[in-house]
Amino acid sequence: RRVSRNVFLHIHNLDLQFHLQKNTGVLTRIIDRGGRSIQFTLNSMVFSVVPMVLEIGLVSAILAAQASWHYSAVCFSTIGAYSAYTVGITQWRTKFRRDMIRMENEASAKVTDSLVNYETVKYFNNEKH
Repeated sequence: RRVSRNVFLHIHNLDLQFHLQKNTGVLTRIIDRGGRSIQFTLNSMVFSVVPMVLEIGLVSAILAAQASWHYSAVCFSTIGAYSAYTVGITQWRTKFRRDMIRMENEASAKVTDSLVNYETVKYFNNEKH
């Protein structure tokens, strides 16, 4: 929340030229997406990544102590291979995700700007565009 509030205050403190050139819809969408991204990252780190790393460390230590370090190495190598595959697929998907976000920003900008500028749209009879 603090980051979103600081961004909101920063945008209000920008000069008039920025506000005349920037689409309100795009700006609103970017701010919303940024706040949700920060929240998702923090939740993922606290509730998924940190406990998983702790669990892998404990399981590997137990395997090494009770069985052999070979079992611990197999555990680490399997997780490493899975992680490499996941990172590769995620990087491949990123270009599609960026295109989708760009198109979503454009659509949101048109909708928001048409609603904000309702009188102008009605005056020039451009509801269908």
